Amino acid sequence: QDLKNGKLLKYLWSASNPRRGNQMTSINSLDNHFFPSLKLRELDLGQNLIEFISEAAFVSLGKLEVLHLDGNQLASVPSADTLRPLASTLLSLNLGQNAIQKLESEVFLPLKNLKSLNLTGASIVNISYDAFRGLSGNTGQHSGLQILSLASNALDRFPNLGLLHRLTRLEIGGNFIEKIQALDLTGLSSLQVSLFFLE
Repeated sequence: QDLKNGKLLKYLWSASNPRRGNQMTSINSLDNHFFPSLKLRELDLGQNLIEFISEAAFVSLGKLEVLHLDGNQLASVPSADTLRPLASTLLSLNLGQNAIQKLESEVFLPLKNLKSLNLTGASIVNISYDAFRGLSGNTGQHSGLQILSLASNALDRFPNLGLLHRLTRLEIGGNFIEKIQALDLTGLSSLQVSLFFLE
C-alpha cells in the first residue's frame, strides 16, 4: 500500500524484476525516473544492453547492498563518481558477461565495504597493477574483499592480488594462465579456497 513511497520495496530482482532483460541501453538516473524515494537493498539490472551509466545513476540508492549489472555491454567499470553514492553500503557487485577488457588503476577505490566482486566472463585481457586498491579492508571497520571471480576471461598472467589481504575465495579458471608462482600469492594469507583450473 505504500510502495510508491518506497517504504516496503527493498528488493527488485529475478523474475519479478521489470528491469532485467528488457533491452535497456543506458542508465542516466534512477532517482526520479525509475524508482523515486525507494530504499532498495538489491537491484538487478542484468541481461540488458546497457552501455552507459551516468554519474547520477545511483545517487538515490544509498541503502543498496547488492548490484547486478551482468550480461550487459559495458566497456568499462562504472566511474568512481558513479560508484561513490554506494561506497558505504555496497557489499556485492556483479559485472560479469560484459565487454570490459581492461581494469584500470584504482577502478574500485570508492567501494571500501565491498565483499564480493564477480567479473566472470567480462572479456578482461589486462588488469592494472593497482586495480584492486581500496578493497584491502585495512582501514578501520572495513572487512575487505573476500570473494573474487575472474573466471572465463582472457588473462594470460596472474594479476596482482597482493592488496587483497582478506581474500578467502578466488575463481580464476578458464583463462590463458599457464603457471602460478609462489610470489603471485604473496600477501594472500587468508586465501582458503582457490579455484585454479588452468586450461
